[in-house]
Amino acid sequence: MNLRSTTKGVIKRVVIKQEFVELTGKFEKAAILQQLLYWSTRTRDAAKYLDEEKRNKILCYGSDFEARHGWIYKTADELAIETMLHLSRQTMRRFLVDLVENGWLQRKRQIMHTSR
Repeated sequence: MNLRSTTKGVIKRVVIKQEFVELTGKFEKAAILQQLLYWSTRTRDAAKYLDEEKRNKILCYGSDFEARHGWIYKTADELAIETMLHLSRQTMRRFLVDLVENGWLQRKRQIMHTSR
């Protein structure tokens, strides 16, 4: 399925892969998962970021945390717009929690850095 939308002359597309629908059981979750995978391949300086994650993993996450992929930051509202699903913030968060609980995504809280 390829949903299309135009915003200011730009055509937006959302790809929904059949295997993700079969995996998650819902096309909405499949679209969210695909969108996050799309962005994970486009992180800037992913190798440097992963090196930093490895150095800081014990300090921030405990010794059992293993950084394997680049992290991205997306809010529920941003994902609702990008996927063109028109979901409420609460529904998007519920879908994200389900994707995390099933082991298809990892989530971490953003560490806020302050200037000294």
